[in-house]
Amino acid sequence: MASFSPFCLPLIVILSMFCVLNFTAYASANSRSYVSHVCANTTFPQNSSYQSSLSSVLSSLSLYATRNLEFCSLSSLNSSLSSSDAINKIQVSVKIPIYSIYLCRGDVSAEDCQECVAAASKEVANKCSNKMAAVIWYEECMIRYSNKPFYSTMDVEPAVTMSNTNNISEQRQLNFSRVLNTTLIDLASQASEGPADSKKFGTNQVSLSALQTCTPDLTTADCNRCLQVAINSFPSGRLGARVFLPSCFVLYEVYPFYRINDSALAPPPSPLSPPPGSAAGPKVYICYQFDNSIYPIQKVAAKFY
Repeated sequence: MASFSPFCLPLIVILSMFCVLNFTAYASANSRSYVSHVCANTTFPQNSSYQSSLSSVLSSLSLYATRNLEFCSLSSLNSSLSSSDAINKIQVSVKIPIYSIYLCRGDVSAEDCQECVAAASKEVANKCSNKMAAVIWYEECMIRYSNKPFYSTMDVEPAVTMSNTNNISEQRQLNFSRVLNTTLIDLASQASEGPADSKKFGTNQVSLSALQTCTPDLTTADCNRCLQVAINSFPSGRLGARVFLPSCFVLYEVYPFYRINDSALAPPPSPLSPPPGSAAGPKVYICYQFDNSIYPIQKVAAKFY
């Protein structure tokens, strides 16, 4: 079940009642192609401990991306913690923790992932400088943070929809819609396969090019539901479109736009220690590096330092 989103609030000017921002153009696909961002309307005081912790978390996310990790969930904690289950049973006592993730698209190279996360970290810090929660999307990655936990929770708000400016001719619309719906629904089943904490990613390049991905922390059912929400958000009659949600995103075009898996992320160094320059203080991180399968070849879960 989707959790309450702090972003969809009446004081924020939105273009639809579902917090969907519509664009008539999309950015070219490169490692630093900014898409959009949304900041929550809750703020924290300047020079507060939250601001300091947030700066450390965003820096750490960028540093972990240099370890060739496609996905990382990092929490900044203010006190000691213990764990009997590396994923689900973390006991913490904190004042205002920060929960964050980054996700790189499953087809991007390690270098592009690093560049994208570094750019997104800086951009979200600038655009949402005193906000308690935010999400920022690039073509190849996304970053999200909040003062409330969201790991393993499907969220479909806020959403960003981008459309190709070219429309399908009336004569072809019916057939195109059938092919598109079949392709996207079948691909959603493929992309969502696998248990929680496995890679959720799929591509199709037969009748058209499509790409779908979820954050790996979602279950198969939640990933599939998130993808269906994205698919149902597409405008009709467009040659291409992209929907970005906090927990998943779906893209399609009539031309090839994603990379073939010959540029899979390389295995990270072992053992995986905290990156140089990471901020002091206890943290918990859950990171994944995948090969071409859906299962991680490197998983670092609930490491404390």
